[in-house]
Amino acid sequence: MAKEATITLDGVSYVVPALNIGQLEDLTVAFDGAKARIPFEILRIALARVEPQVDLKNLTPTMDEVGTAVQAILETAGLQKTQGNPPTPLLVVKND
Repeated sequence: MAKEATITLDGVSYVVPALNIGQLEDLTVAFDGAKARIPFEILRIALARVEPQVDLKNLTPTMDEVGTAVQAILETAGLQKTQGNPPTPLLVVKND
């Protein structure tokens, strides 16, 4: 069974499957561009395969929706791990 994520943008839910090889290649190009555009490119790339009629320029999602959607897409693609408990800091003691 393929991995998928349900994301919500502008109050509408979309089911987005894990990115395929072509989408991952497109994503690497997006990471070379302007950092501020990366989240929107991730959304565009992910939605293009399953919802090609959706024009992101006409949506008005909240920034929380954008952030949550991008994180879900990256996690589903295996590009970002879910943070469970924060790592425990390592205490180093020096004996001089």
